[in-house]
Amino acid sequence: MGFLKSNRVRYLGAYDPNPLTGANYFSGGASRDRHRRGFSSLFRIHLATHLAAALIDPAEEALRHREISPLPQLDRAKHAHVIEGGICLLCHITVTSSRTKHCSACNKCVANFDHHCKWLNHCIGGRNYGPFLMCVSSAVAAAALVAALAIANLVYYHLGYNGAEEVAKQAHFDNRVLILGSVAQSDVILGYFTILNTGEVQIL
Repeated sequence: MGFLKSNRVRYLGAYDPNPLTGANYFSGGASRDRHRRGFSSLFRIHLATHLAAALIDPAEEALRHREISPLPQLDRAKHAHVIEGGICLLCHITVTSSRTKHCSACNKCVANFDHHCKWLNHCIGGRNYGPFLMCVSSAVAAAALVAALAIANLVYYHLGYNGAEEVAKQAHFDNRVLILGSVAQSDVILGYFTILNTGEVQIL
């Protein structure tokens, strides 16, 4: 915990959101505790789903227990695609569906391939798509919440409000606005990846 305090990692929500938004709006104990719990929950969800998306192997079941070998060469004069007739010419397996693609970066066939995420340095497929979507959604929700609270704090500061309880009474600030904003952001991300997931992407 000392490391978190000294390195100002508290803004992630693991400890306290105040370093980003200041103490002006959060001076009320109940309001501060409520937002602290919200940030802390988002951080835990994001951390858990981030690790799950990065650690779950999305490869075809036949490849999960096989040692990954160096990327072999494909004779393009003989083969137009890596997977032909339901057989991967590099992994030497029979794929389970038409959505299986061979990722050149990971050098393996990924079931229900979506994309190769450079931020995770990992492929996103059917097995880890759910955690990945939750990871992105929680990050967007946390960013939206930080932005909304920071803007609210600036408005309250310029209006001359000091206490959170006074602000809540005079400005009629409703936390449902933050929730709706976060849900809207998540819906945009969900829609984007749903559309992306319906496409057929060929890596090699």
